[in-house]
Amino acid sequence: MSNSYPLPQSKDAVLAENLKKHGEQLEEENRLLLLQLHQVEEELERYYLLNQQNEKRLVELSELVKSTPSTAKEEQSRLAAERQQHFEKLTQARDAEAKLAADRQGQLEQAGRYLVYLVCLVCLVKPDRPDEPDKQNKPV
Repeated sequence: MSNSYPLPQSKDAVLAENLKKHGEQLEEENRLLLLQLHQVEEELERYYLLNQQNEKRLVELSELVKSTPSTAKEEQSRLAAERQQHFEKLTQARDAEAKLAADRQGQLEQAGRYLVYLVCLVCLVKPDRPDEPDKQNKPV
């Protein structure tokens, strides 16, 4: 007859079995810890790279902030110079128009004087005729 009941194990066998189970638990725990360590390393590397990018961007922005006031002042100076040039051109154009208008006014005044002289000359050369024809020239 076969015995279906387990045979009692010796203390050494039980101890060995317990040590084996404990060793397997430790191996599983070590495997999980190693997996977590790798995950933490990857996350740390990601944060490190992000930090480097942020530091680089911070340096770029700092340089931009430092250069912005001088760039703005340069732009303001350039715009002021352009505005001054434009103002000078407009002033020259206004002065040229004023001179041209004065010249035209002088020409008109002179033409008016010439017209008066011409009328006077015509009056001297041809005296005023009465509205009626001269009776001496008329046949009777």
